[in-house]
Amino acid sequence: MNQQPGFEIKGKEDYVYKLDKALYGLKQALRAWNKKIDSFLVQQGFMKCVNEHGIYCRNSNNKLIVCLYVDGMIVTENNEEEMKVFKKNMMKKFEMSDLGNLTYFLGIEFEMNSQGILIHQRKYAQDVLKRFNMLNCKPISTPVDTGVKLSLVNDEKEVNRTLFKQIVGSLRYLYHTRPDIGYGVSLFNRYMVKPTTSHLVAAKRILRYVKGTGSYGIHYSKNQSDELIGYSDSDWSGDKDDRKSTASYVFMIGNAAFSWSSKKESVVALSSCEVEYIANSMKAC
Repeated sequence: MNQQPGFEIKGKEDYVYKLDKALYGLKQALRAWNKKIDSFLVQQGFMKCVNEHGIYCRNSNNKLIVCLYVDGMIVTENNEEEMKVFKKNMMKKFEMSDLGNLTYFLGIEFEMNSQGILIHQRKYAQDVLKRFNMLNCKPISTPVDTGVKLSLVNDEKEVNRTLFKQIVGSLRYLYHTRPDIGYGVSLFNRYMVKPTTSHLVAAKRILRYVKGTGSYGIHYSKNQSDELIGYSDSDWSGDKDDRKSTASYVFMIGNAAFSWSSKKESVVALSSCEVEYIANSMKAC
């Protein structure tokens, strides 16, 4: 780090400062913090999740799960005493504060009651509608019009790309608790390079749908069955430009969805039977 103007040491103007440790706000600080918290959790007996590097699990008599995001942390455990010990060890090592039961995290709201936990993004949905001047729009019952076929090639007027990308990006984050808008979000995501009027109208249709369903979310019940159920479906040659199909799936435990996806298939299916096999293969993987 160079000496600051007005604070140079006489006779040593060409000298620089060496950082003994990462300072908060510098790009090195993030890596240093992650390395420190990672090594501490490993010492505590945790194992990092292979697919989600911010999740750590510790198997003992009970299962302790830690979700880490920068300097925020969610901890879940079915044994209260073991959780208290973990919190005490963390506070000895780091300057931390316990905020109690989780109610809000990264735009996602959590409502806990005697029946279970409801996860939703009601406030975020309202903020999105306000941001794009759609608070007073007319609600609609479906996110996508089944009769409309969009294409990259058309003679319509181009719209503001930045605005279109902002709408799609906001809806992609809302998709974390709203599997019902997954198909529409993945569909409009294909037209961000050159959006036209019909693309913008179709994207705003999802905002109109969100207007009438802002309170929707996912409810995880305490008494739900532990049966694993999966559904998959696919259209055939739904994309007018490359004739590829869109495959979707959702997995549920009891009545609560916990994993879902909607994306274009990587190959062109030659029949309606083949497209279903591809969708089921993706679901099985």
